[in-house]
Amino acid sequence: MKLLKRGTCFVAYPGPLGVEFIPSKFVGYFANEVQYHVKNQKLRDGRATNIALANVFGAKAVVDAAAETAYQAFLLSLGVTANTKGNYGKPRRYWFTPDLVYDVPANALLLASRTEEDYRSQFEAAVTRSLHDPRGERQARLKKASKIAQKVFVRTTAYLRNPDVVAETLARAKGKCESCLRKAPFSKAADGSPYLEVHHRIPLSQGGEDTVANAIAVCPNCHRKHHYG
Repeated sequence: MKLLKRGTCFVAYPGPLGVEFIPSKFVGYFANEVQYHVKNQKLRDGRATNIALANVFGAKAVVDAAAETAYQAFLLSLGVTANTKGNYGKPRRYWFTPDLVYDVPANALLLASRTEEDYRSQFEAAVTRSLHDPRGERQARLKKASKIAQKVFVRTTAYLRNPDVVAETLARAKGKCESCLRKAPFSKAADGSPYLEVHHRIPLSQGGEDTVANAIAVCPNCHRKHHYG
């Protein structure tokens, strides 16, 4: 983590966490292991590695605002806050692997998300920031933005919920939202039953029980209100 935090030149590449970064000093060695490098790092010189990488990529590492945003987000996803600058106060510079889809600065933070919850939280924060930006700046970004949404793979945690809890809660509601007391807004296409969603009063992620007593059948609007209102 310390090596990631204090580095200056990085290679950016697509990995399990989205856009990942590795210090140029530690790229490309045979039998590459962290323990080996920690033990022998005084024998390594990033300046020599940078020359080799420049030959591989056909260019020197560059300062890139989007890469910097993604780098900071990557470290945050690992529980580390990035230094303001690289070693000796120099701005960080980056190389990009050819298969790295990497274009829109506004999306860079999202690509480093570790979980679906992280992604949603960061996306909402990005929307809020965009709403507070001058409209001209937002529209200028939209003109440059890719029209095709990028893919990002996130890790999610699923709970094995009891289907009887869902069924009993829906039966108790009798087609009415147990929050606003209005009829379900529409019927399911599959079987024509009233569409309601079962919400846990105390979330399962916070130790709530998967029981009928802790569940409530709600319409989509009220469900969103319970989560975001």
